[in-house]
Amino acid sequence: MESQWKSLAFEQGSSPEAQLLAFTLLLRASLRPGNMQPIAVDLPRAVYQAMSPDTFRAIFSDLLLERDPAIESRLQIRVVDDLAFGYGRRASEDR
Repeated sequence: MESQWKSLAFEQGSSPEAQLLAFTLLLRASLRPGNMQPIAVDLPRAVYQAMSPDTFRAIFSDLLLERDPAIESRLQIRVVDDLAFGYGRRASEDR
């Protein structure tokens, strides 16, 4: 994963599940095997709150764990009041 912070906003007409799936697939594609550096992720509150924990787990957690079983130990997730998703090596308040 590149060290830069990436920010992604999707069309607001898209369902929260579709937005989370698109973001998760982009994040998953950026993961590099053997990389053990922390990954910070910002999730829009509106998307996060719009789905059940089971749906969130099936879309986000399960897909990331499938790619990198050790990701939970280095993943920092923040729910933010922004409309954009974000990810990188630094927490968003450090940007």
